[in-house]
Amino acid sequence: AVAINWGAWDGGMVTPELREMFRARGVPLLAPADGARMFVEQFSAARAGDACVLVGHPVPLAAATGPIDTPAFVSHRELTGFDLDPVVDAHQIGAHPVLPATAGLGWLINGLERANRDLRVVEARDFEVHKGIVFDGSHERGYRLEADAGSVVDGRLVIRAAIRSDTGGAFPASHYGGVFVLAPAPERAPTDVAWPGYPLGHGPENGLAGYADGTLFHGVLLQGIRRLLHQDRTRLVVECRLPDTPLAAGAFAGSLHSPALGDVVVQAAYVLGRAYLRAGCLPLGIGRVQFFAPLPGNATFVAVADNLRSTSMGVTVDVTVHAPAGAVLQRFLDVSLISTPDMAEKIREGARRRDARARP
Repeated sequence: AVAINWGAWDGGMVTPELREMFRARGVPLLAPADGARMFVEQFSAARAGDACVLVGHPVPLAAATGPIDTPAFVSHRELTGFDLDPVVDAHQIGAHPVLPATAGLGWLINGLERANRDLRVVEARDFEVHKGIVFDGSHERGYRLEADAGSVVDGRLVIRAAIRSDTGGAFPASHYGGVFVLAPAPERAPTDVAWPGYPLGHGPENGLAGYADGTLFHGVLLQGIRRLLHQDRTRLVVECRLPDTPLAAGAFAGSLHSPALGDVVVQAAYVLGRAYLRAGCLPLGIGRVQFFAPLPGNATFVAVADNLRSTSMGVTVDVTVHAPAGAVLQRFLDVSLISTPDMAEKIREGARRRDARARP
């Protein structure tokens, strides 16, 4: 099925008075001959995949008034064959690929932005990994994004949303969830006035050693930590650069969020947490993500992981991402990392399998 959203035609119920109103507001009318031609073209083979189209001129009748309260909705997605996606294949823990937590975050962001076309997610709160999706053959194929009704708070739309298995049961498993803030544009990126101006692009790429020695299990498409600029027990500064490989043709990305580049930010938290705990660990949640600007693909940015705090199960870390001149691009606050007795071995196994696949 295809839904056609028609603009105003220059005929029919458009009286001279209405025509003048449209003209005064700068809204072009659709000539009958043009409308008929577009109608016929819509049913050509080239447009067979369309689901919803606008025929006419994309000019609103009234100026935008800002976000409004929104109804709840549910969207569905199948992950059949996702274990073959290059980005997922580069994220293998133990014996099987695992959907990155930043892809779960992007799944929610992407769905909310698609439902609110004039807005973008500028903040995420209380994001949690309830049950990660492991592509071991037993995972569900169908999932649904469940978004609660959204409310406008201080001029921004706030929505709670979750990803759950689409099993049809009374208690479907929840995989990811959080609260998301949408606005027409992000806040102005702050600048760190005390930014030391790290020397970037010089010396050996010693950050890549963490992938080679099995500290990090990520494949080449996610190997974005290039240089260690500073490291002590509670603070880590890394120079990062990574081409932005889209996951599922961009279906898990937002206007300001990339699953692949975001994973590099989480890796910085992981490296600091692993060194402090002397054990493997994985992210279970992020207390708050602030998006000021997208992370640059295949260009340098600096991630500063600090404010490390011990917890009963691991550590919590903040990561701030800077442009080379010091402007803050994004903040990942309260990244929760949990350590289990078998986690280190699963990470080493993932690294071994990655290296085995890379051999000719």
